[in-house]
Amino acid sequence: MPYNDIVVKVGKEFLGVPYVGGTLDNSDTESCVIDLDRLDCVTYFENCLAIADVIMTEDNPAFDQLYERVQYTRYRNGDIDGYESRLHYTADWIFDNIDKEIVNDITSDLGGIPLDLHVNFMSQNADKYPKLKGNKVLIEKIKKIEDDINLGQIYFIPKENVSGIMDQLQNGDIVAFVTSIEGLDYGHIGLINKEDGTARLMHASSTAKKVMIDKPLDQYISGVSKFTGITVLRPISPIK
Repeated sequence: MPYNDIVVKVGKEFLGVPYVGGTLDNSDTESCVIDLDRLDCVTYFENCLAIADVIMTEDNPAFDQLYERVQYTRYRNGDIDGYESRLHYTADWIFDNIDKEIVNDITSDLGGIPLDLHVNFMSQNADKYPKLKGNKVLIEKIKKIEDDINLGQIYFIPKENVSGIMDQLQNGDIVAFVTSIEGLDYGHIGLINKEDGTARLMHASSTAKKVMIDKPLDQYISGVSKFTGITVLRPISPIK
C-alpha cells in the first residue's frame, strides 16, 4: 500500500476516539507524551504520521519506534530540551519538519500566496499557559522563537480558492487552517481523506469532540469564519 494511503488507513483506526486538549502539559518536566486514547488535532495527525512511518520502515513495529518518531517530529531538531523545544506553533512545526524531510510544503505549487507571519500569542498571553505563567525567562525564550518564526516564508491558499485545488489533493495530505486570531498562525490541522474521490477533512474535531471524517474541505472551511485559508503539506514516504 502506498505510504499516503497507509496514513489514511491509520487515521481511520482512530475514528470515534475522544477529542481532549492539553494532554501534553500535565507533567512538571517536558517529556514526549503519547496518549492514543485521547487526541487533539495536533496529536492526531502526528500520531498518524508516526505510526505509518513505523509500519513502512520496521519489520517488527513496536511502541519504542513510535515514541522515537513522535519525538523527532514534535521537537525542534528532534531533541527534548525544555518546554521551548516543543514546536508549539504550526508554522514552526512546518519549517522544522521540512528541514527534517518529513513533509513538503506544496502550497505554492497549488497557487498559494505568501502569508505574513506575526505570531506572538504565547508570549502576549502567558497566563493562558501554565508553564509560562510568571516565568519571565521562559517567556523571553518563547518570544525569541516567535521572532524567528516571523522571519520565515510560508504560503497559503485563500479560502475562496480552496474549491479550485481540491482535485489536486491526495490521501494523507496535511491541511493547516490559517486563522484570523491576532498573534496566531493557524487554528486547526487535519488530514485529507479522498477515498470517495472527494477531498474530505479527517480530524480530531473540538466541535464534535471526537475524531471524524468531516465535510468536503471547501465546505468545512467556508463554515468557519475565523479560518482565512489553508497551507497544504505532503508527507514524504520514509526510506526503510
